[in-house]
Amino acid sequence: MVRTLPDTSPARKEAAALKRATATFLAGFAPWERFVTLTFSRDVCDAAAHLAFRRWARHVACGLYRSHVNIAWAYGPQARGTLHFHALVAPAELAAAVTPAELAAAWHEGPDVTAAAVTAAAGAADYLTRHPEWNLNVACDRRPCCRRAHGCVIAPGPWSAT
Repeated sequence: MVRTLPDTSPARKEAAALKRATATFLAGFAPWERFVTLTFSRDVCDAAAHLAFRRWARHVACGLYRSHVNIAWAYGPQARGTLHFHALVAPAELAAAVTPAELAAAWHEGPDVTAAAVTAAAGAADYLTRHPEWNLNVACDRRPCCRRAHGCVIAPGPWSAT
């Protein structure tokens, strides 16, 4: 038998407060421009799904914005069990203008892609932090010339710069 804590327990209240604080931090971290949902048309293993997402993020930085891009992302299973991703995208200040259609077209793994302007960063950040698996990274646009021994100039050790 699995026991759940009642909604009024101190542990539930503390967990809810931590989640709200995390969402508030994420909402204010960057001037989020786009909210993107990326799905797969075929079943893929988790490693292949993460690799495809990292390739997409690198293409967004190098091919579209041509600048460093903050990406807050979360993932979870679709109804059929394959992962799908949600991402908040915030380019650097002097980045090229990119439309939602261009962001969607950069995803080559399936037809079900949505990219929309962020109208309420707090709501988008709250949605991302509902997923237990979320993260915040910087996609680097200049692999060789930006990297140092520990990653790129902007964010040491970002996964998209490797």
